[in-house]
Amino acid sequence: MEVTQEQPISIKTLSNGDILTAIDAAIQNIIVPDILDDDAKATAKRELTVKLIFQPDEERYNAMLTFQINSKLAVREPGVAHLAFTNGKGVEVARQNDIWAEDNLKQLKTGESE
Repeated sequence: MEVTQEQPISIKTLSNGDILTAIDAAIQNIIVPDILDDDAKATAKRELTVKLIFQPDEERYNAMLTFQINSKLAVREPGVAHLAFTNGKGVEVARQNDIWAEDNLKQLKTGESE
C-alpha cells in the first residue's frame, strides 16, 4: 500500500503490513500453543513485546524502520527420565525406566512422596 499525504503512516501500513502479520503469527504460533501446553503453568502470564526502531537520516527526509517481536513464555515443568546402566559380560547397556520416571515426575509436581 502506497502512503500518501492523505494516508498517514500507521501500524497497518508500516512495512506493507508485515508488522501486523508478524504479531498475528507470534500470537497464533507461540502464545496460543504455550497457553495450551500442559507442561506450562496455566495461570502464568505470557508476554509479547513489539519493538519499533526508527532511524532517520541526516536530512530527516527518510528513516529506516526496524521491528522486532519477542515473547516471554511460561516456565516449563521439569521433565524426568530414569536411566539404568549395567555392565554385564563386557557389554555396557543403558535403558530408560519409564514407570519409575512417571512416578517420580508426579512426586516432583506434587511435592509428596509415596
